[in-house]
Amino acid sequence: MSTKIYVRSLLVFFSLSMCFGLVSCDFSKNEVSDAVDALPLRSSIIFKVNDLEELTYDIQQNAIYKELDTLPLFGEFREWISSFPIPQKQQTLWIAAHASGADAYDLLLAKTSEGETSLPSNLNWTKRTYDNTDIYSATRDEYSWHAASFKGVDLLSRSPRLIEEAIRQLNSKYSLSSNSDFVTALQITNKRDALNILVNYGEIGGLLETSFPHAPLNFIDNLGTWAAYDLSLNVDNWMLSGVNFNPDSANSWLSCFDGNSPGSFEASKLLPNNTAQAVMVSMSYSQRYFAKYREYLRRDDRLRLFEPQISELGFDINEVLYSWGGDEFGLISLETSPDAIAQPRVAYVHAEDVELAEEMLKIQADENFIENHRGYLIHKSVPKNLLLLGYGRIFKDMISPYYTFHNDYVIFGNNLLTLKGVINDLMDGRTLTGQATFNEVMNEIPGKGHLRVVYKNPGALGLLRRLVDDEAKEQIDDNFEGLSRIAWAALQYKVDGDVSYSNIYARHEEEYVAEAKQLWAVQLSGEVVGQPQLVLNHYTQKNEVVVQDENHQFYLIDHSGKVLWKRELDGPIKGKVSQVDLFRNGKLQLAFNTEKFIYIVDRNGHDVAPFPVALPENATAPMAVFDYDRARNYRFVIPCGKRVLNYDKEGKQVDGWVFEPTESPVLRQPQHFTVGTRDFIVIREKSGVVHLVSRRGETRIPMEDRLPDTHNDLYLSVGKTTDETRLITFSEGGQLVSLFMNGTVDSTEIDMESNPGDFVFRDNRYVITQSGKLTVKDELHPFQVDLDEDLSEPLYFVRNDAPIYGVVIPDLDQVWLYGQSGDPLPGLPLYGSSFFTVGEFGQRGVLNLIVGTGDGNLLNYKLE
Repeated sequence: MSTKIYVRSLLVFFSLSMCFGLVSCDFSKNEVSDAVDALPLRSSIIFKVNDLEELTYDIQQNAIYKELDTLPLFGEFREWISSFPIPQKQQTLWIAAHASGADAYDLLLAKTSEGETSLPSNLNWTKRTYDNTDIYSATRDEYSWHAASFKGVDLLSRSPRLIEEAIRQLNSKYSLSSNSDFVTALQITNKRDALNILVNYGEIGGLLETSFPHAPLNFIDNLGTWAAYDLSLNVDNWMLSGVNFNPDSANSWLSCFDGNSPGSFEASKLLPNNTAQAVMVSMSYSQRYFAKYREYLRRDDRLRLFEPQISELGFDINEVLYSWGGDEFGLISLETSPDAIAQPRVAYVHAEDVELAEEMLKIQADENFIENHRGYLIHKSVPKNLLLLGYGRIFKDMISPYYTFHNDYVIFGNNLLTLKGVINDLMDGRTLTGQATFNEVMNEIPGKGHLRVVYKNPGALGLLRRLVDDEAKEQIDDNFEGLSRIAWAALQYKVDGDVSYSNIYARHEEEYVAEAKQLWAVQLSGEVVGQPQLVLNHYTQKNEVVVQDENHQFYLIDHSGKVLWKRELDGPIKGKVSQVDLFRNGKLQLAFNTEKFIYIVDRNGHDVAPFPVALPENATAPMAVFDYDRARNYRFVIPCGKRVLNYDKEGKQVDGWVFEPTESPVLRQPQHFTVGTRDFIVIREKSGVVHLVSRRGETRIPMEDRLPDTHNDLYLSVGKTTDETRLITFSEGGQLVSLFMNGTVDSTEIDMESNPGDFVFRDNRYVITQSGKLTVKDELHPFQVDLDEDLSEPLYFVRNDAPIYGVVIPDLDQVWLYGQSGDPLPGLPLYGSSFFTVGEFGQRGVLNLIVGTGDGNLLNYKLE
């Protein structure tokens, strides 16, 4: 176990408090001191255990602790203390976290001695003397212990330096009992609670840096001097209630709220479902806050850094930012893919006078940029870091943001696509205030305050991953599902003079509420054409997405939203992209056709020779890729008018393919079916003539009847016998059409309108979109939804062994998903207008929906 304390969360400390206080030694007692006087003056955090038995019981019953208990850190800790008996007699235990070396921290336990007892005999103890005091040491496996008793105080630590520090401290005339802020904090703790926690803001930043090396922690020094908390544990939550001391001498940022009544955080209604963290500020009188904030910067010696930048803006920042509002402002960090390069964030500021806000913000806006997104006018800020200069470090990522107005709030996005995504969520009602669990959590903390921070999992874990080292990332990833059940956390401060009343609340949810959330957006050069598709990266064994836009640009995009490459093609891709292993080495290529060429492209976007192959005539349908025996001896079968051509992997037409030209053009992709031991290639002419041929193109079954007019694919419906096996589709006249293996065609009424419709057949379910209705004909769960709009073809997939049905309303830019009962999934509709695809895309076991929009964006939604 490392010599530094891994403070992944406060609950680790609760666990330490539960387990420490274990040893007393056979020492002589001379002078008697209070155990608190042994704690180093520069302790980062101190735990006072008032009732170890109660604390132990409560923690063991707590669901949050049980989730954290799966982490290796907890198992290592249990091993570490397994040799030591817990004292039977209830007594106060003090535990302090303190530096034990360069970038290393450890714990010191101190308690009042209780007479002469002995060290555990199952360890081999050695003794040395320090300042006339015996220090005993023992090692078990890789864990070392050090114990001493001095002036009536028993000491225990894994660090010998902390034992020596405690001895020196007990000899000093200055102790924590001499620190008035510490003493006041200690006095206000509730001794009836099993655990009190005291935080030294001047020192805890260094402790946190050891576990969160990439976190911006310099703000902690500006929160005050000491804070005192009482812990309350229930089965599925915990609450820390306490007081922070922010005297004028500490120049605490919280002091900026002195004289300002707390606010109600009305901006909670802006928080999208995919919120990972929200930092929210609310007050009654913004001008008073800004005056105090300016003085706070001056005393912190940062005003001199800001003033030159403010003077270079070329306008009065007081008019542009402060004249119209500011009584509420905040920053929302959104959930994104774990490996996404940038964290999507939006800021908001409440406008007391919306018209004045619009007028003032025009002064700093790019006059050459304006975009209308779903009725919202989006502008772009020209000056860099305007929000940071005006409101502080909370907005450091808002460099030159885009912004729009929503009711009486100005909403800023750190990039255009993020802002558009939030607009979509607000328009479609995907906000946290629509979730019962969010409202329940908010009811657990006071309704009014000056600062509120909300964390929501699993998005908050994504933020945490950005702050820790690689070892900690692995622990998070390995325990992601369980940690995600620690669903909510909230922190709130209310300032009153030189103190702040604070609450920290965390809640466990055994069953996660499923919802759809946008993870990222990618701007394409034009509107999506066709369907985005997931393709396998043969190196990572993870999916990536291929998509083409209206400008014939073809893209490969990874699960984090990074465009790996794009290239221009000669025209639109016909149909779907297939993956092939042309060289039989496990490396996959992309196979597709345009009107003029057959393409084979490697994963770097390069053509695979001898492709592209020019077609002798224009293709009239998508190419079919057949791998008959899964021997990777591919055949590329492509209709070109009245001819159906067959190419091999060398780009040459296959010798022995004898299919004769047809009477009318072939406009549908050839399909391959296996019935029994026989292969059938189905080729359909525009006239309705159907050819059932062999691999060589020879007629296998002569067709007596023509297929009724239909644009839908054929699907194999396997019967009990070959005679009952058929190919089925849906006709333009609203009938179910069956093509039997004896060459006959039959049409059956299935209670549908006599109109064209789009048809999918999967798992013995008929899924049809026709005349604005989505119809599912299923033996156990049939339903029909009337959407009264032109619909896309349906999409069918399975999630957790249950069917999901999807459809797009292009004119409304809406994507709808329905469960087997016909009810829409939570968080619907989604914003999108192209046909979409669904599959695993990044996180295993989680489905993502990829869809294009009319303004040329590709969106990735996570379906939970």
